[in-house]
Amino acid sequence: MDAIDEIVAEFLVESHENLDQLDRDLLALEQNPGSRELLASVFRTIHTIKGTSGFLAFHKLEKLTHVGENLLSRLRDGRIELNDDRATSLLKMVDAVRGLLAAIEATGAEGDADHSELIATLSALLEDGAAPAAAPAPAAEQPAEQAEPAADAEVTAQAEPVAAAEAADAGSTDAEQSDVEQVDAEQADAEQTDAEHDDHAAAEHADDEAGEQADPAVAGTPAAQATAAEGGGSTSSVATATKAKTPAAPAAVPAQGAPPIGEVLVTAGAATKDAVTVARMEQGLGDNRPLGSILVDHGAVTPAAVEHALEAQSGHRSVVDSSVRVDVELLDSLMRLVGELVLARNQLVSRLDDAKDASKDSSLARSAQRLSLVTSELQEQVMKTRMQPVDSVWSKMPRVVRDLAKTCGRLVRLEMDGRETELDRSVLEAIKDPLTHLVRNAVDHGIEPPEVRKAAGKPVEGVLRLRAYHEAGQVHLEIIDDGAGIDPQRIAAKALERGLISQAQLATMTSREIMHMIFLPGFSTMAAVTNVSGRGVGMDVVKTRIEGIGGSVDVSSKIGQGSTFRLTIPLTLAIIPALTIGCAQRRYAVPQVSVLELVRLNGEHARGGIELISGAPVYRLRDMLLPLVRLDEQLGLVPMGAADADGVVADESRGGFIVVLHAEQQRFGLVVDDVLDTQEIVVKPLGRHLKGIPVYAGATILGDGSVVLILDAATLARRSNVLNNSAGLAAADTADEAEVLDPVLVVEVAGDRRAAIPLEMVTRLEEIPSASIEHVGGREVVQYRGHIMPLVRLSTLLGAYGSEGGGEGVQLVVYTRGERSVGFVVERILDIASERIGTRSDIDDHALVGSVVIGDKVVELLDVESAVLAADPNFYTVAASADTAYEEALA
Repeated sequence: MDAIDEIVAEFLVESHENLDQLDRDLLALEQNPGSRELLASVFRTIHTIKGTSGFLAFHKLEKLTHVGENLLSRLRDGRIELNDDRATSLLKMVDAVRGLLAAIEATGAEGDADHSELIATLSALLEDGAAPAAAPAPAAEQPAEQAEPAADAEVTAQAEPVAAAEAADAGSTDAEQSDVEQVDAEQADAEQTDAEHDDHAAAEHADDEAGEQADPAVAGTPAAQATAAEGGGSTSSVATATKAKTPAAPAAVPAQGAPPIGEVLVTAGAATKDAVTVARMEQGLGDNRPLGSILVDHGAVTPAAVEHALEAQSGHRSVVDSSVRVDVELLDSLMRLVGELVLARNQLVSRLDDAKDASKDSSLARSAQRLSLVTSELQEQVMKTRMQPVDSVWSKMPRVVRDLAKTCGRLVRLEMDGRETELDRSVLEAIKDPLTHLVRNAVDHGIEPPEVRKAAGKPVEGVLRLRAYHEAGQVHLEIIDDGAGIDPQRIAAKALERGLISQAQLATMTSREIMHMIFLPGFSTMAAVTNVSGRGVGMDVVKTRIEGIGGSVDVSSKIGQGSTFRLTIPLTLAIIPALTIGCAQRRYAVPQVSVLELVRLNGEHARGGIELISGAPVYRLRDMLLPLVRLDEQLGLVPMGAADADGVVADESRGGFIVVLHAEQQRFGLVVDDVLDTQEIVVKPLGRHLKGIPVYAGATILGDGSVVLILDAATLARRSNVLNNSAGLAAADTADEAEVLDPVLVVEVAGDRRAAIPLEMVTRLEEIPSASIEHVGGREVVQYRGHIMPLVRLSTLLGAYGSEGGGEGVQLVVYTRGERSVGFVVERILDIASERIGTRSDIDDHALVGSVVIGDKVVELLDVESAVLAADPNFYTVAASADTAYEEALA
C-alpha cells in the first residue's frame, strides 16, 4: 500500500466515524434547533469531510458536502431555521456521503451515482433564507497563482466581519465560512478545471489540518504563537509565510481538540470576554496579526499570560491523543494466540495435577502457577480490547426509528438504558441485524398510529425502550414497546390459516408456546406486504441468528399494554467456561451458561426417581416434572446396562447425574454418567466432516491434549422433542399437582387416630401444663400471651374411639388471626408431610373434609374452620371487626 492509499484508507475510517456522530448530532439538533454547540459540531464534521475529499480529488463528494456546508452555515448564522424538510435533506446527504465512501472503498472511485437532485434540493432549501448576493469568489476559493489575491481577500474580509469572527472562534478561517452570501458564485466555481479543484482543496486542507499554525516569520514571540491556537489570520498570511527566510523557533502547536487561545485567556481570568471579541473582530476586518499580539497591543493582556495560555493549550490531551486504532485482523490474531496460550496453560496444570510426587512442590509447580496467573490476566486484558459498548450498535437506532416512524405514520420516542454495557465485537456484529429488525417490528407492528392511541386513552406518542444489562455471566437485551401487544388468539388463527400447525397441535399448546409461533418461518400477522414488513421472514431470522451465537430469544406481551422481546446472549464467543461431562467412556463439554444445577442419582434413588409420562422419561425435582434426555441415546452411544461390541455391560447400579439445562426458556435434564470438571475452554470450529451435525456447537482441547466436542443444549432439546412435548408435560404436571398434598401437620388425636392440619393454619406449637387449663361457661380456656384463648379437644370434636393419654403436659396447635387465637388440643405432634397422595377420599362429616393415606396410614383432613367455630363461635366475626378497625387506623 503506497502513501496515497494509506491516506485514503485513513480518510475512510475517519469519515465513517464522523458520519456516525453526524447522525446522532443531527437527530439531537432536530430536537433542539437552537443549540449552537450541536450546529458547530455538525458544521465542523461536514467541513472536514469536504476539505479532505477536495484534497484527494473526490469531486462528487466535495460538491455534495459543499452544498450541505452552505446550508449549515446559514443555520449556524441564524439566517434560516432548522425545520423537518431541512433536517431530512441533511440526513439524506449523510446517506449519500456514505454511499460515495462505500464506492471509494470498493473501487477506489466515487462511482456513477447521481446526486444532482439532492444537491438541487439542498440549494432550494438554502434559497429559503436570505437571497445570496452576487459577489466575486472568496479568496480561499482562488488558486494561489491568481492575480490580485490581496484585493479579493480585502473584499471578503469586509463582507461580513461578525461572521468572520465567529468562524475564527470555531477554528475555521477560510473566507467561505465567513461570507456565506457567496453561494451562487461558489456553485459556479464547482465547474472549474480539475487542476483548480486540486489547488484550492489542497490549500484549504492544509489550513484546516495545520490549525492555522503561526507563520514562521513571527513565530519567535508568544503572541505570534497565538495564531496557531486561535485559528486566526487569513490566506494571505499563509502566502507571506512561505516567502519568509528568517528561521524561527519552534512554535507550540496546540493539540487536536484544544480550546481556542481566547477561551483559555478568558477562562484563566487573564483577559475579558469583550477584549477578546474586539480582537477577533479586528481579525475579521483584515488584521492579520495573531490574537495574542492584538490583545497585548491593546494592553488587555500581558505577554506572560499569553505564554501561559499557549502552554496550557499545547498540553491539552484530546480523546484522539489518548486512543489508537488497531486493525481488527491484528486483534483477532492476538486473540487466537491467547487461546493457544490458555490451552498450553491448561495442559501444564493438568500434568502437574496428575503428578503425585514431590515435584508438585518444586520450582516447576511454582512456575506453572505463575504462568497460569499471567495467562489469566493476559486473557482478561485481551478480551477487553475486543469489548465494545452496545451503544456502538444502538447509536444507529434513533435514525432508524425516526425514518420508520415517518414512513409508518407513527409518533415514537426512543429511550435507551445501559448504553455502556459491553460485548465482544464479534457478538455485536452478529446482533446488529436481529436488533434492527426487532426495532423496526416494534415501530411497524407494535406501536399504534396516533389516532388509535388517542382513542384508546394512551398518549399519542409511543415509547420504544432499549435496555441492556449483565446478569449471570450473560448480556440481556430488551426491546420494550407500549403498543397494542400481541394477541395469542390472533396468532393461533393465522397459524391455522397458513397451515403452520394443526388444530390438534393447537389444542395441546400453552399460551406461551402460541406466542412463540411468531418465530416460525413464513409467519406474519400483516394483511398486506409492505416495503417494511409482512413477508414473514424477519422473526425467523432473528431467532436463527441469536441461537447461532449461543443465545436465546423470548417474548412476553399484554394486550393493549405492549410487548417485550428479550435477547440473552453470551459475552464472548472465543473463550467460555464449560462443564465437562462423561458418557459411555467419552467426554463432552457443555457451556456453563446453559447449566442450571446438577442432580446426582444413587442406587435406589436412581431407579425410583425417574418416571414415565406418556412414554417420556421425567424426573420429579422439587415437585416439578423435569423432562429427561439421555445423552447416550441421542448420540447413539452404548447406554448403561447394555452390552457394547465386546460384550461388556455397563454398570447401571452406580447411578449417574442429571445436568439440568435450559433452552428457549425451558428446563430439561440431560442424563449422563459422570460430571468431571469445570474449566475455561477455547472454542474451535468444527471440521467439514462434523459441521453438518447441529448437536455439536464446536470443539476444544482439554489440558491432557484430548479433543472434546461441545454440546448445543438447544439442539439437544429440539432433537429429543423436549420442547415439543412441553405442553403435555405441563398438563401432566398440573394433573399431578392435584395429587400433591399441600404441607400439613400430622397429629395423633387419640390412640391410633390421626388428623392432618394445613400448615398454613398453624401459627405456633405449644406445650402447657395441664393445671393451667381453666373452664369458662362449660368451655376450656387458657391464659395465653395476655389473652384468654379457648381450647378445643380434637378427640372430642372428632369422636375419637380411644382416649387421650394423661400426663402433666398438654400439646397445643395454636391458630391465630389478628389478636384472637384458638388452641387445638392433641395427644401428640407427629410430623410435617408434603408428599404425593396415594389414595384420597372425600367425606361429608362434621369437622372433616376427607381422608388420605400418608406413610401407609389413613389420616383425616381436619376442617379447621369448623374446629375454630366449635371453640369460639364468634371468632371470625370479632377477628374481622378487629381487622377492619386496624385498617381504618392505618388509613
